[in-house]
Amino acid sequence: MIVKKGDYHIMTFNSILFICLFLPFSLLIYNLLHPKVKNAFLVLISVVFYAATSFKFILLLFGVILFDFCAALFIGGFKKQKFKTAVLAVCLVLNLLPLLYYKYGTLLNIGNITAPLGISFFTFKSISYLMDVYRQKSAPSKNIINVALYITIFPQIISGPIDTYSDMAWQFSQRKITSAVFADGIRRFVFGLAKKVIIADVLGVTVDRIFQAGSISEINAPIAWLGALCYTLQIFFDFSGYTDMAIGIGKMFGFEFAENFNFPYISKSITEFWKRWHISLSSWFKNYLYIPLGGNRRGNVYFNLLVVFLTTGLWHGAGLKFVLWGIWHGIFMIIERVCSKKEWYKKIPAFVKWTATMLIVIFGWVIFRAGGTKEALGFLSVMFGKQTGAEITFTLKSYLTSELIFTFILVAVLSFPVFKKVSFKFENQKWYRLVRLAAIQALLILGMMYSINSSYSPFIYFQF
Repeated sequence: MIVKKGDYHIMTFNSILFICLFLPFSLLIYNLLHPKVKNAFLVLISVVFYAATSFKFILLLFGVILFDFCAALFIGGFKKQKFKTAVLAVCLVLNLLPLLYYKYGTLLNIGNITAPLGISFFTFKSISYLMDVYRQKSAPSKNIINVALYITIFPQIISGPIDTYSDMAWQFSQRKITSAVFADGIRRFVFGLAKKVIIADVLGVTVDRIFQAGSISEINAPIAWLGALCYTLQIFFDFSGYTDMAIGIGKMFGFEFAENFNFPYISKSITEFWKRWHISLSSWFKNYLYIPLGGNRRGNVYFNLLVVFLTTGLWHGAGLKFVLWGIWHGIFMIIERVCSKKEWYKKIPAFVKWTATMLIVIFGWVIFRAGGTKEALGFLSVMFGKQTGAEITFTLKSYLTSELIFTFILVAVLSFPVFKKVSFKFENQKWYRLVRLAAIQALLILGMMYSINSSYSPFIYFQF
């Protein structure tokens, strides 16, 4: 199921073609090959995977790989720091130019530009490679296959996680696949598939109905709150589902990818939320932007934080709504930093902090999801009862289907580390392993049924 969408032909992890043909065929051939050619084979199938999603940008991807391979050798060849710094600066600018052109060119009236899928992710990985070589955390690779594999590895190229080169380099030659790791990879993949097609896509139906209403006059406050809550849950289960599948695929090929989520919706502050949400992106900005700006040690820490979150917003998109979303989170990060050491702040009950954090996150997701700034402000005004739905076509009850209610019950459990604690307690028990095996098999069958019967549904973060 390669489905044409706009200028892309997209083969997603949740497509039957990927699950039943591409992945098992790749694994079979990979395990039959001599270890010396495994990396080259992974590059080949990664290019094939990317070609199935964004064929016309293959030459751009090859150009990025060749440029970074040569640039790293060039940077590593200088002994004088000032020359290394100058070369690095030029190389970083050249790496960023395609990203700036494709993602922000429309703002400069260059024209209607289609951005390559995954460009934000593979650009940041390219920068990580050059920065790690510059900082001498990694030696410049003399094997272009390793550089190509780092940038193109197919589980990550479209939507991450964004592993640093220094964390990945040793795995190019020393990774091993054991039966336990492979089985864990399958479990992780199936769990991610279920999160995507059984939970996120079901929530997405309601989200689209509410957010894509012809006018905010067609919804009232309860419906608007339902839409905001559904999207808050949808984007988490959609993106974390993708991450689970990517990490699971990585394990099947012997790789350990960075974790991207750690139950973000249990956070009691925005600071904690960003330590639990899209962890690899947060770490990237911390290591390659926040610390170089001065971090906590020099300059104005509040300015540094605001720059980071403004950039985070811009990384997601060129629209003003993404800028506002980034600034929204940055402002509350600054407020928390100012208040965190105050006695009155420390005495606030944990439940109140959690509630306040979730409200901030939900309002932020409304800005993120809305069609634009005007639409976001209008939607928020409905949530606060500033406007009434004068032309309401559907009542709240019509949205609350039995399927949606059941989904809410699932997310109420899965958003908190309930199963994690159960697994930790009983993982050595034979009965638990048998139950887990049966559950994974059932989820795989159910997930494939949902994939077959549902219409095309790309992952939300494909657009970034």
